[in-house]
Amino acid sequence: MDFSGTFFRFPVAVRRFVFGPLTLAGFLVLMTGACKKETDPAPVSNSPITLFTSPSNPLVARIDNKADGILELYGTKNAAGVTQQLTMLVHQMDPSSKDATYLLLDEQSRLKTILGQDGSKIALKWQTESRATVTYISADGENQVNTEIDLDEEITGGRLAAPATNPVFPAGSGTSVRNNQPLRLSQEFANDAVSIPSGARKAAGQQEVTINLTNCGGLPSDAEYVSVIMYKSPASKSNRVGEFKAHRVTKGMYSVILPTDVSAEVNLSNQDICKGVGKVIDKILCNKVTKVLRKVGSKAPKATPWTLIGGFILDKGLGKLCGITTPEGELCKANFEDEKKNYWTGNVLFIAKAVPTSGGEPRYSRLTDPIDGKASYPDLSVELGAELKVQPLVLSPDRPVAQQSYVARASIHCVPVNSRVSLRVVGTDSYTDEVSTVVYSLDANGAFNFSLTIPGAKTSGIQDEIKLTVTLPDGKVITKTASLIFG
Repeated sequence: MDFSGTFFRFPVAVRRFVFGPLTLAGFLVLMTGACKKETDPAPVSNSPITLFTSPSNPLVARIDNKADGILELYGTKNAAGVTQQLTMLVHQMDPSSKDATYLLLDEQSRLKTILGQDGSKIALKWQTESRATVTYISADGENQVNTEIDLDEEITGGRLAAPATNPVFPAGSGTSVRNNQPLRLSQEFANDAVSIPSGARKAAGQQEVTINLTNCGGLPSDAEYVSVIMYKSPASKSNRVGEFKAHRVTKGMYSVILPTDVSAEVNLSNQDICKGVGKVIDKILCNKVTKVLRKVGSKAPKATPWTLIGGFILDKGLGKLCGITTPEGELCKANFEDEKKNYWTGNVLFIAKAVPTSGGEPRYSRLTDPIDGKASYPDLSVELGAELKVQPLVLSPDRPVAQQSYVARASIHCVPVNSRVSLRVVGTDSYTDEVSTVVYSLDANGAFNFSLTIPGAKTSGIQDEIKLTVTLPDGKVITKTASLIFG
């Protein structure tokens, strides 16, 4: 199956993007609406939905619609097994593959990140409950565009082009001064904060596993997304237990909580379980995520594939069904995985997955040998490679106002000493300036980190394009491009 996605060009950077599909058609249609039955219904043997009851298992539901792949919903549950919120949606068009597209939610159940299976990314940074900056990053990481959404603004005329779709940048040298301030380039050294270990959240029926990430020949490294995929033995699409997201502990170290084959006791009726899942889906997916997806689509660069930003969910009936207050839901007709009894027996296998922050295809650990479900689970390791990686530019603030300076930061990993790093800024106000430096030293993690301070434009609506060029000693050139608009 071809997962190459759609090729298109941003008007700003004029470079190709490759985004993986986000085909979730039909799944969420089956899951909208509250369950109204007063007694436990008999599961429908051919129902595509399976609900998972154990409070020790973050997998909430799996929907297998053969025409459109498999969708898994993950979240948090209370001690009784009632779903409290959703944290992640994982979609696979080909269940026999490890490839997937992810929708990640933050602790306030707001859409935070969309990761395409090819390495493309859409990131949301929430400024308020209704306003967020959205960054679109290509699969190869070379290009990114920043814009803003406001949930309180109405969308008119369907999908819109991004502001300043066809900016006019100066063809010549332009002016190299803004507000009498030059560009300022500084090398930075990372201060790796230690996160709270996830072991404090471990409960009965769970085990904690550590995933170690390295690059540049053994140096610790971070990643955009880290998880462990778990299978019943033998590993196959029909034996997939689930995919469990890991949390960062410190540089290069991640921790994940995995279920064991001994489930915590569940005393809820199937009716209570399906009602709880239905309420969370209605509250989070219908009232939050779908609205955000529409906004993300309306402000996306015009050529961005509608599939990546969740358009398939909206176009195939979720938005329509979410408007019905009392539909006859399908959740209570689902198959219930009876985790009061062991929902698998025998051996399990694991493989760790890491999506690089620099973009590109995921990296994987070795698949473990079969392990008894009651035994201690092994720690895992993933090598991200020794090739040069340039992380996407981080712009702060990502929506500066007129006259406000901003900073562009990035890390270049595994870069050879004596490489040249150049940054050029071009604005639609005829501003252009460039600065460069030579890499003489790296930090303890094998990275060259820098910040570039850029003076603000005089008026709002001005668009800047920042181009990062890394020239290696052998003459090879790598580029990254980002853009923003002054608000």
